[in-house]
Amino acid sequence: MLRFKTLLFISSLLLVVFTISCENKSSKTDKQSTQHAEIDTTNMDEVQGEPIIEAPGAQIDRDKVTTMLDEENLSFREITNPDATAEETEESIEQLNTLLDTDSVRNDEELEYFVHTILSSTYLRLYEKTGEKEQLDKAENHVDAAISIFKDQPKYKADLVDAYTGRLAVLTLKDES
Repeated sequence: MLRFKTLLFISSLLLVVFTISCENKSSKTDKQSTQHAEIDTTNMDEVQGEPIIEAPGAQIDRDKVTTMLDEENLSFREITNPDATAEETEESIEQLNTLLDTDSVRNDEELEYFVHTILSSTYLRLYEKTGEKEQLDKAENHVDAAISIFKDQPKYKADLVDAYTGRLAVLTLKDES
C-alpha cells in the first residue's frame, strides 16, 4: 500500500509539475497579457518564491491547458485532489471523459495527451479508494493512449515523463494485485 501511495504521489506531482512548468514558461513570454491564467501553488514547497519542481524541456502549452479547463469550468485542483472521496473522483472522471469528447481536445494533440494523462492518474486514485482492479485497466488504457500520441515525437520527450511514470505505476500495481 505504501508503494502505491508513493507511485500515486509521484504521478500527481508530475502532473502538477507539468502544469506549473507551462505556467512558468508562458508567464515569461506573455507578461503584457491582461488575461493570464494562474496556477494555484499554495500547497507546494517553494524556494525563494519559486516552486521547487519544474519540467525543463516541456513543450505542451500550459496556458492552452489552463484555458481549456477554464472554458469548461473545471478546476485542476479539484480534478487532481488526492483527498477527494471515491464519488468525487468518479465525478472528476466523468468531467474528464466529457472533456475528452470535445472538438477542442480531439483536434489538439497536446490537450488530448493532457486529458488522457489526467484520466490515468484519476483512475489510479479511484483504484486506491475502491480496490477495483478494473480501475487499473482503465488507467492503463488512458496512459497507453497518452503515450501513443507523442511516442514518435522527440520534442515531447520531457512531456512523456508524466505518462511513462503513470505506466510504471499501473504496471507495479498490477504486479502487486
